[in-house]
Parts: sequence; structure tokens; C-alpha cells
Amino acid sequence: MTNATTMSPVQQEAFIHLSIIKPIEDIIEGLESGRFTDKSLSYLNERLTLFMELAAKVLKQEAHLWETPIDATFLNDHTRDAFVKDFKAVLDFFKKWLDSTQSN
Repeated sequence: MTNATTMSPVQQEAFIHLSIIKPIEDIIEGLESGRFTDKSLSYLNERLTLFMELAAKVLKQEAHLWETPIDATFLNDHTRDAFVKDFKAVLDFFKKWLDSTQSN
């Protein structure tokens, strides 16, 4: 199995896009379209937690890229708008990180 450190820059870009950016964009689209219901909250909490943990690992080296605060409460009363805001903030972070890796 190949990990991110042994990938070429093109492979890293594709990996980041397919495994992080695209899934977050799909979640945002699902939230904005109403596809996710109240029954989706545990899934959304799980996904948001996962992507925030990934962001935290990157953030240790790329702190300057994080501009939008995350207000996630991880409670069942987390509103659709709050999820959209949080997922968009995480997406923005990963896009900036990807852009910064391409410019290096």
C-alpha cells in the first residue's frame, strides 16, 4: 500500500482531492440540498470529526492556512447551517493546503 509520503506530487494531489475534498464537497451539497435529514446527524458528526482530525494533523505544520474558526459542538442540536459552515471551513482549509503543496 502506498502512503502519502511515497506518492509523487500528482498522486498526492489526486489522493487529497478524491479522499478529502470531493467527499466534503458531496457532504456540503447533501446538506444544502436537504438530502441529509435529522437521521443523518450521527453520520455528519462522525465525518466532521474525521475531517477535523485530519485537518489538525496537517495544521501542526500549516497553521497559517486555518482562517475560519470551527464552532462544532458535536451535539444532536447541531443545525444544518452550522454543519454547512463547519464543513465549508474544513474544505477551505484543505483546498488552501493543496494549493500550498502545489506551489512548493
